[in-house]
Amino acid sequence: MDQKENNNNDNLFKNIIFGNQVQNSYGNFRSFCAAIAHQDQINIIMDYIKTNEKFRRYNRFSYAYRVYEQQQFFVTQDKPGQEQQENRIIEGFHEDETLEGSGEKLLHLLQKFNVENVLIISAIQQYNPLYRFEPSHYRIIVERSKDLLNNLYTKVIQQEEEEQKQQEALHQQSLAQGKIIKVQAKLPKTQLEIPQFHQQAKFAKPEDRLQNRPGHFYAENPGFKPPKKSQQQQQQQQQQQSQLPPISEQKKLKDLNMRLKNIAYQLEKILESLTEKEYLQFKFIAKYDQNKLVEKVLGLIMLIFDVDNRDQLATDFDIQNKLQNATVNDLTEKKVRKINETLRGDRRLNAYGLASVNPLISTIFAFIVLLIRSYEIGNDMLKITQSIAVQESEENQLLEDPI
Repeated sequence: MDQKENNNNDNLFKNIIFGNQVQNSYGNFRSFCAAIAHQDQINIIMDYIKTNEKFRRYNRFSYAYRVYEQQQFFVTQDKPGQEQQENRIIEGFHEDETLEGSGEKLLHLLQKFNVENVLIISAIQQYNPLYRFEPSHYRIIVERSKDLLNNLYTKVIQQEEEEQKQQEALHQQSLAQGKIIKVQAKLPKTQLEIPQFHQQAKFAKPEDRLQNRPGHFYAENPGFKPPKKSQQQQQQQQQQQSQLPPISEQKKLKDLNMRLKNIAYQLEKILESLTEKEYLQFKFIAKYDQNKLVEKVLGLIMLIFDVDNRDQLATDFDIQNKLQNATVNDLTEKKVRKINETLRGDRRLNAYGLASVNPLISTIFAFIVLLIRSYEIGNDMLKITQSIAVQESEENQLLEDPI
């Protein structure tokens, strides 16, 4: 019995279809597809994918499935003792906690294709756990899975066409031998009606654009001009416009604010990833590690938190408390300038280069870089706000002292 199950599982694994890969700064995206006969085979396939060498590099998974199963039950009132069958489609999805919504989109894709007995899997090799999953990545997941289902559909159609050709060849061969009498049946004629879709234009009509262009009759003829505003209405409009900062400055502030929110999210994720064991490991690194890149990162930590030497880092310095309570108030222009000079002075000093040397130091280094970036963004927002305030004061002065 076990050997039969193993053979069935081997057939399941052999039938897994690989999709094409897509890479970006977040990671490597790839979709897989497998044919299943019942719901229990889903966990078997997922365990195989998560443990097999071919899929080991992928660390984020989401999947969806649709299975056509026959449910057996007994009816005891009308027909006692007789077994009946009810056919139904069982569907569902599962997603990684960092890929919320991806499994539901995969299930919607299966429903749209109206396929059954299929398990579609989206696997991601995330390069850096600090990178945030962006909404644009949903499209990559759906497009990879959609292409895979299209390829699967094409293969199925080709197989059916080949089988049909083989049957026709056998049919023709048997006809030549006089074993079958061919009967042609006339099919009834059917008329197909194609629905017409009427969509409203989203843009201005060409004649409207021509008539409203500068110098046109509509614009020059006094009879078509709007009534002039009174002097009081003009002053009120100028005051309202002066109260609002320029659109470009507003957009800059909004973009910078979004960047600050993303940085805060990444800083929070870094702190959540660090464990008590790693905080203790930091003291050991501060005391004994002599790697040049590690020494530079330790120097940045001492500069930010005003630590005198490495002995103090290894003994009295509480790295956990300092990181959890770290803010841009710990930084100054002088500190930021020195840190940026250190970063520009060594190209190897980055999260990827440090990851191969010491993963813990690489994580702390990423925290430092994000803290520096938030300080610089805060300064940029302050300058823009001050510029808007100066502009508002100048416009108010002009309104108070008319020429």
